[in-house]
Amino acid sequence: MSRILVVDDEKHVLDALTTVFEKSGHEVSAVLTGPLALASYATFKPDLVLLDLLMPGMDGFEVQRRLVEYDPNLPIVVLTGVTDPQTAERAMEEGATAYITKPINWDQVEATIETYLLMNEEPR
Repeated sequence: MSRILVVDDEKHVLDALTTVFEKSGHEVSAVLTGPLALASYATFKPDLVLLDLLMPGMDGFEVQRRLVEYDPNLPIVVLTGVTDPQTAERAMEEGATAYITKPINWDQVEATIETYLLMNEEPR
């Protein structure tokens, strides 16, 4: 069983992602803010992070920057409504493993998550 940290400021998105990943047998920590994401990372020790970019207060770029500092090998999959290529390029340059745009394509999200979890199978 893998641990997935899901970070999104929309509760309905968190609930949907949590349900899907728990049904797939993963343990999920779902949080609504950047500061909560960093706190959860410290205690939950996820195998992968699914991260929104546009959040009030601490945005996803800041969360990603800090997570990369903590663990440069941690897979970070950005899941965002921002579709412009410059934002995607920035996210990838700053350490994202993958960039997926909303609305959520469930097959794409699940396949991406499973791929990166398999590539990073060693327990943390």
